[in-house]
Amino acid sequence: MNRSVKVAGVLLLALSAGACGRTDVRPIEQPTFTTPTTPATAKYVAVPTCEQIEQKVPGLPKLRSGNENPSPFVDMYTGCEFQKIPDYPRIGLAISVWRDEPGKDKARERFDDSTDPADDGPADVGVGERAKWQNAKDNDSCSLIILDANAVLMLDHKPSDKLNPKSEECRGRLKELARTFYAVVQPS
Repeated sequence: MNRSVKVAGVLLLALSAGACGRTDVRPIEQPTFTTPTTPATAKYVAVPTCEQIEQKVPGLPKLRSGNENPSPFVDMYTGCEFQKIPDYPRIGLAISVWRDEPGKDKARERFDDSTDPADDGPADVGVGERAKWQNAKDNDSCSLIILDANAVLMLDHKPSDKLNPKSEECRGRLKELARTFYAVVQPS
């Protein structure tokens, strides 16, 4: 094939392409990304000790035992038991916290896994994202679990009198304690 035929073919192709549409070419716009450069921080970055909780919550029975050692499955943990020995009432509080933004997913997973499937619905406590009553560990105490951001609070109340775990006498006191404990563990 000779050179003039090739040039004629290229010119014909260019002219036909130009005739089919617009000849002005716009530059491609560069996309802008809005991903934050700093990672989101978790709501809870620390938890108080049992002694700090005891100091901030008046009227609790004496601190009987406390554990502030996280397990391999949780980043921060405080577990407290307050009890008038040798009698009752006994009040238990456990706070599990997972750091960073994925901690919210881990907290939700713990809440869902720890929620007793035989419970009787959401608890109207007024704190946290979600709260549910739990089946009692025994026949005369009431239990509650609260999800809040990257934390899970578990509360247990065994009153001095043997009460029905689903009674307002048992749950009413635990609701009050839940609101008080929730306020105490809030980040400052």
